[in-house]
Amino acid sequence: MSYLLARRTAICVPVVILGLILLGHGSTQHHVSAADPAGDEYTKNVRPLVAKYCFECHQGNTAEADLDLSRFATHADVKKATKAWQKVGEMTDGGQMPPKDAKQPTADERKTLQSWVRNHLKSEAKAHAGDPGKVTLRRLSNAEYTYTLRDLTGVPTLDPAKEFPLDGAAGEGFTNSGDALVMSPALLEKYLAAGKQVAAHMVLLPDGIRFSPSTTRRDWTEELLDQIRGLYGKYADLTSRGARLNLQGEKFDSNEGGRLPIERYIAALLEERDAILAGRKTTAGVAADRGLSAKYLTILWQTLVSNDPLPVFASPPVAWKTVKPTNADALTRHIIGWQSAVWKFSPVGHIGKVGGPKAWLEPVDPLNSRQDIRWKVPPKEAAEVTFFLVTSEAGDGSYAVWGQPRFVAPGRPDLLLKDVQSLAAARTARRAEAVSLTAKYLTAVDEAIAAKGHADVAALATKHGLHAEVLGGWLGVLGVGSTGSTKVTGHLESKMTGGGGHEFITGWGNDAT
Repeated sequence: MSYLLARRTAICVPVVILGLILLGHGSTQHHVSAADPAGDEYTKNVRPLVAKYCFECHQGNTAEADLDLSRFATHADVKKATKAWQKVGEMTDGGQMPPKDAKQPTADERKTLQSWVRNHLKSEAKAHAGDPGKVTLRRLSNAEYTYTLRDLTGVPTLDPAKEFPLDGAAGEGFTNSGDALVMSPALLEKYLAAGKQVAAHMVLLPDGIRFSPSTTRRDWTEELLDQIRGLYGKYADLTSRGARLNLQGEKFDSNEGGRLPIERYIAALLEERDAILAGRKTTAGVAADRGLSAKYLTILWQTLVSNDPLPVFASPPVAWKTVKPTNADALTRHIIGWQSAVWKFSPVGHIGKVGGPKAWLEPVDPLNSRQDIRWKVPPKEAAEVTFFLVTSEAGDGSYAVWGQPRFVAPGRPDLLLKDVQSLAAARTARRAEAVSLTAKYLTAVDEAIAAKGHADVAALATKHGLHAEVLGGWLGVLGVGSTGSTKVTGHLESKMTGGGGHEFITGWGNDAT
């Protein structure tokens, strides 16, 4: 309401100004085209009397009561100061002017002056009948300003005028009187400060703005989260518990509260299936009766009755059109299993991070184009182990194909399965060769001993026509050029696990580290 008052004032001001311009234009035309008897009488009779009896005290810069009557040379000048002539009429009618010690006009002169003033005031009153007079260009009072901003922003806690000086009550006793609502430079600065305060509550949106009771991004986020929780709380299951998670050593149960209780929706559609198919009920009506989400129930219904149903509902145990209401639990478990396979619930706190999830709920393709399968080979002491790599038809005409089966060991290059046989043959041949050349290898070892640790193994192997690898093996076995095993002591003498109570902290050290 206060905002409308402010707009009305702003609109009325130019209208009043336009009206005054039109009135002034009309009076000018009237003055030129018609005679002015009152003006003629003022010039001939009234002004000479005023000059004779009043100018002595009311003339020039020293005029008493700040009333200079000498400035009214014409009737047009008189019309510009109606209040001054109201005062003249009051003084002459009351006999107060001229004062007793001054020269007095005759009875006829006094009557002429009083009559003319009275007629002039009546004429001016009729000419300006309905004119409210001066319209003050007012500002909003402190209360109006506060309530207006609260209405515009929708924030009931805003108090922008709390630092403003109190509004004056003026003579009428009202704090919204236009004449009393002044605007000083200091108050203008407070208005600017209040505007900044209100702007701090503004939240920029992709398609506009909104205003928040708070001024921090954290609070704005919490407000939106509260709205989301409130929406989910109307339909979702807030009590369900999720899987056990281990994030960087912190173990906790994931709160999957917020998921729709699918069992209630399935039960509702199974129980009301015939009524909905017959047109006696609608999905929206069923949702309203059972406190469910009408939108989700409708989408689920349209999916189930589609002429091209999803493969999820194609198998006989869960065929939608034949499932009985008593088997709702089995159908629900079947759907939840597929949900877990094709959807992933991501940690909300990781959304938006580089390489992180894009949303809380993301689709997952259960059909992988590639899957790494690893199996640990038993230790050498175990009996002989046989591996079988078998694939079969996937049910839709497609097959899985083994790709690059290989042996993997730390610090060694991968050994493809197809290369095992040739590698084994090569090593067998090299072993036989090494045995047959034992004398040569021992001769080279003897030269290496004579070099006292300065032998070049590669050059020595070339000299005797041997393999450098095999020669290095002989030297290692016989301990030539080696100082033996090295034992590390100090802070690396023991292995640590579960440092600080966190399983993911492992390494080498002792109690001090």
